[in-house]
Amino acid sequence: DRFLGVAAVDLTFNYFIDNLLEDPSLVRAGTEALIIDDKGLVVVRATQKESARDATKYKPEPFEDEGLLKAIKKQHNGHVALADGRLAFWARLEAI
Repeated sequence: DRFLGVAAVDLTFNYFIDNLLEDPSLVRAGTEALIIDDKGLVVVRATQKESARDATKYKPEPFEDEGLLKAIKKQHNGHVALADGRLAFWARLEAI
């Protein structure tokens, strides 16, 4: 085996939101999809589309539900019923 180089993909937050996070059925149901990094910062969320448009001004913020964040860090994939009756589910995205 011989190292040949590195490949990368450059996606804007808007493309990511439009094509991967903003599912029409989720939007109709009033739900949201988001990506949280391993430090607990929200990388991007569907409802931040307008503010994420300018990456020079966008600042990731801590995920607001610490209890849910602990559950997410505890297991790679899962779900939990929240106190307000909503269902949260997650799956860890592995780097390739």
